Amino acid sequence: MKLCYLVGYPVEHSMSPAMHNAAFKALGLDVEYRLAPVEPGHLGAFIEKLREPDVLGANVTIPHKVEIMRHLDYVDETAHAIGAVNTIVHGDGRLTGYTTDATG
Repeated sequence: MKLCYLVGYPVEHSMSPAMHNAAFKALGLDVEYRLAPVEPGHLGAFIEKLREPDVLGANVTIPHKVEIMRHLDYVDETAHAIGAVNTIVHGDGRLTGYTTDATG
């Protein structure tokens, strides 16, 4: 099974796991979307979890959209220009940050 996360604090109220897990199931994907409540000041330690081979990536929400950038291997031009990341893709041993805030 592959994993995806919603990283933020607090996140327990989020409906994202219900929506994403329903979509993964409907598509027949062996992927689970999980909440990752990471308190401010503890983001660096959590980043190592995102580097595990079974992790596809994460969505990032407050308060970590800015701080997360310094923990990534690469930040997309748009995210860099905006100064915030809300999507992380884990691939080829790298964590790449993007933003969907501008187009959303």
